[in-house]
Amino acid sequence: MYRQTTMRIGPGKITPGVKWVLIVTTGFFVLQYLTPLIEVLFVLKPFRAGFMPWQPISYMFMHEGFFHILFNMFGVWMFGTYYEQQFGTKNFLSLYFISGVGAGIIYLLFMPFGGLLGASAGVYAIFVSFAYFWPNAEIYFLGIFPIRAKYLILIMMAFGVLSSIRTQAGDNTAHFAHLMGAVIGFLYLQIVHRRYAIFGSFFQFLSDKTERVSTKRKEKKQQKKEQKKEQKVIYKDDWVKDKVDDLLDKVSRDGLGSLTRKEKEFLDKVSMDYNSKSDD
Repeated sequence: MYRQTTMRIGPGKITPGVKWVLIVTTGFFVLQYLTPLIEVLFVLKPFRAGFMPWQPISYMFMHEGFFHILFNMFGVWMFGTYYEQQFGTKNFLSLYFISGVGAGIIYLLFMPFGGLLGASAGVYAIFVSFAYFWPNAEIYFLGIFPIRAKYLILIMMAFGVLSSIRTQAGDNTAHFAHLMGAVIGFLYLQIVHRRYAIFGSFFQFLSDKTERVSTKRKEKKQQKKEQKKEQKVIYKDDWVKDKVDDLLDKVSRDGLGSLTRKEKEFLDKVSMDYNSKSDD
């Protein structure tokens, strides 16, 4: 269902989610240059340097320049469309924004300096989704060299790791955030689609474990209910026996006429219950 060895140039008809991302992101890019305040408010900033609650989402709509937004939106259109065609708009937008927002928050926690802008973390998650479902699809790297999607993604991840470790002063590219976007995207795909046994078995194990724990809890509850019921029966039997003994002592001491109407009815009822149990 997911394997495909050759891909046509371009994904075909643009999908609703991809179209929305392209239009809104391009709109914000235009506003950046018309109103500098937009960038001040929407770029993701460190917690003690102007952070706002909406910035983990809004930073994805900000871009540093024309080629920055061009590359990202090309990736959204070229590879995101395939994923949305296959799995729907809801899954596409969830993958894109969960990866982007998650990467932004992790970036703030572990690299709390400078600002962060751009949709690259979400785009890297889209790249991963493409290699995940169409690993053998050939992509023309730099428009010249054909390379399978799975190998291209591995190269990009290796580059991201090395760049994160060896970030130099003056390098404004948030390689660490890109890498985190790819990792979160991969985890999202594993959780939602459960395609490979390495994670599928793990989730099955968790499901089985949860079911066993739930069953044991139900059994313990039932046992407690039965124990309480038995205790009530025992308590009731002991009370009835004591009550009958008291009434019989009263009869032997003062005669049958000393019993009240209710006490006589009680003895009659106990006698009937005893006879019915004897018959059983």
